[in-house]
Amino acid sequence: MGRPPGLLAALLLCAGAALGRRLSLDTDGYLGPVQGRSSSPYVFDVRESSRGGPCDPNVRQISGYITLREHTTRYFFMFFESRRSPETDPMIVWINGGPGFSSMAGMVLENGPCRVANGGKETEINSHSWTSKANGIWIDQPAGTGFSTGPLISSTKRAGELLSQFLHAFFGKYPQYNRRVFLAGESYAGQFIPETLMRIRIDERAGAKPVIDIVGIAIGNGYFSSDRVWRSYPRMAYESGTAPRRVSAAQYNSMVAAAEDCVKETPSCLTGRLSCQALYDRCSKKLIDPISDAKWSIYDLRVKCGPFADCLDDRPIRAYFNNPTVQKAIGTHIGWKSSNENVTAAFHIRELFSTSAEKQLARLLAEGISVLLYAGDQDFLCNWLSVLETAEQLDWPGKSRFASATESPFKLSSSELGATVRTVERLGGLGGLTFARVVNASHMVPQDAPEAALLLMNDFIGRARVRRPQLLKGELAKQLRSPKPLSFGLASLKASSLSLMEETFTEAMFSTKVFK
Repeated sequence: MGRPPGLLAALLLCAGAALGRRLSLDTDGYLGPVQGRSSSPYVFDVRESSRGGPCDPNVRQISGYITLREHTTRYFFMFFESRRSPETDPMIVWINGGPGFSSMAGMVLENGPCRVANGGKETEINSHSWTSKANGIWIDQPAGTGFSTGPLISSTKRAGELLSQFLHAFFGKYPQYNRRVFLAGESYAGQFIPETLMRIRIDERAGAKPVIDIVGIAIGNGYFSSDRVWRSYPRMAYESGTAPRRVSAAQYNSMVAAAEDCVKETPSCLTGRLSCQALYDRCSKKLIDPISDAKWSIYDLRVKCGPFADCLDDRPIRAYFNNPTVQKAIGTHIGWKSSNENVTAAFHIRELFSTSAEKQLARLLAEGISVLLYAGDQDFLCNWLSVLETAEQLDWPGKSRFASATESPFKLSSSELGATVRTVERLGGLGGLTFARVVNASHMVPQDAPEAALLLMNDFIGRARVRRPQLLKGELAKQLRSPKPLSFGLASLKASSLSLMEETFTEAMFSTKVFK
């Protein structure tokens, strides 16, 4: 079996139940196009409204295109102000994975202001939207994804460079939203987000403006390391403790041996002695096919369906986003689909075996960025076991404290268990690491567990703080201010610096108090 889009793309399962009242496609009140430059070399072609736009007519909206520096790449986005207090609320930047999966699909199926209803003819308000207490933007990236256009790219590094351009352009034109910014996403966003944030830091040291007020990152069912994913598959399929058993004891033993072989061969792939495509095909056959060949969803082990994309019915959302009335209102006119396999295929297979995301996460934690890693406990593909191991093995000053921390229940408004959570914070909440295993949720947590996802995110946002590099002292501050590219990891820091930083960390259990 060839490389499935699954391991690189967070494809959809089935359209979730929409919440709240229904909205027609009427777009009266929309102010229409706004074209021009915020500052050279970016070009804006957007629609703005104070009220009356699609999806959520009760808030200000901005949607359309930003043309990036090369003038060949145009990224599409949809922005919605917070339903509560847009002048003071934080900002969430959301990207889906893939590469090639549209964030517009994530918006209407997961955490955006509305859900598609009636076969795509109308929408319903999502009462668990992440814009309940935050401003939010959903971005189609890289080029070729969703409504975005431009040359295809082949690396996560390039994706980070372009997304950094987009965010500096957006916040340059709309500085009122550059306040307590959180980068969030799922699946392959586990690669995109750390790379993008590191690129933002590099660009800003080189003079990029404005300085984006990034406080934290949140990644759901993230893909961080091929080694951890391969090793997690046997246990997730056989004895995860959270999802149904889907393989026999003999299959389990075979998968354990195969996983170790895959991990052992990864260095040969990275050095070019072995074809990464051949390695992926072999490992996928031995570790993913036992699930998909038995017609179990690799995104939700409770669900019986065909292999890979056969689980996806995106007809309602395709109908919605390809409706001419909707397209006119949001500022586009091209065909839309939820996932573009050409974008996925353009990424070099070697990217799948990269380990840079974990090094970047560790570096960001040391810098004072708050990190939330959450995972639905029914997903097989980017399962909670691999995400937890990533969290435990990140090489940062709080590593030992996180490993020894106990889990705490996170309850919903009904007092039912929504998740189990483990966290280590700095004194005063200046950065820290949180892992949350979300109960009875699949690969797309906000779709299956919308209340738990919203409460976890609001709580995380409410506690997250950041210490600016200029407030740090000693060798760490010197490195962070350096105009030279920074080495990821902490090996070059002096022992005294690490010791001083270690003293600023404390173990703290995640509270169940929702951010007000």
